[in-house]
Amino acid sequence: AGTIYSQPNQGNKYISATFTYENKKSSGNIYASIYDFDCYADNSNCEQKYIGDSSFINTNLSPGKKVTFTVYFEVPENAETIELEYKPMLQSKHIPFVIK
Repeated sequence: AGTIYSQPNQGNKYISATFTYENKKSSGNIYASIYDFDCYADNSNCEQKYIGDSSFINTNLSPGKKVTFTVYFEVPENAETIELEYKPMLQSKHIPFVIK
């Protein structure tokens, strides 16, 4: 991750998760975006932050290509649970990632 130049609000902290998308299809692009992720702390939605290395927003990946990027969220320091949810664009499925 890159250098973070801003501080979270009092009582909060930043979390980050790094993902790699790979298009394993033999033909056709796949869409990869930081906007496919939501974060919940104690079941409340948390704000995505554009800090650190925020150079990647989204892309259409050609077959055989991959991209790695980091998403950042501001969460309460005292959160009991933190979960990221991956929701691919135009799909109804949600894939949870438990952080805490």
